[in-house]
Amino acid sequence: MIPHIYTIGPLELLLNPIKLEEETNKLDIKQICKEWGVGMVLGSNVNRDQVEKLTREMIGGAKGKQMRSKAIEWKKTIEIATGPNGSSSLNVEKLANDINKFSKK
Repeated sequence: MIPHIYTIGPLELLLNPIKLEEETNKLDIKQICKEWGVGMVLGSNVNRDQVEKLTREMIGGAKGKQMRSKAIEWKKTIEIATGPNGSSSLNVEKLANDINKFSKK
């Protein structure tokens, strides 16, 4: 199992997935840590010193500041996409309209 740390806005989370979730989480971990830039992987042999080191880095280090900045960027992007004229809102509206068209036939 690979424990990992997520930063969501100003909130940092240290997570350790259970064995059943591990295969699915491998994709999530890569996306969250590498592509989105808002998480840190602990590794497979977790010890107290390693958790402390990464926790300190997240709270006060350069990587932690960078992750919080990225999380704020993602939050703004999500707010725009889910706003009244955002892409997600428009796509849901289009889907609902398409469903209504097909259900009337």
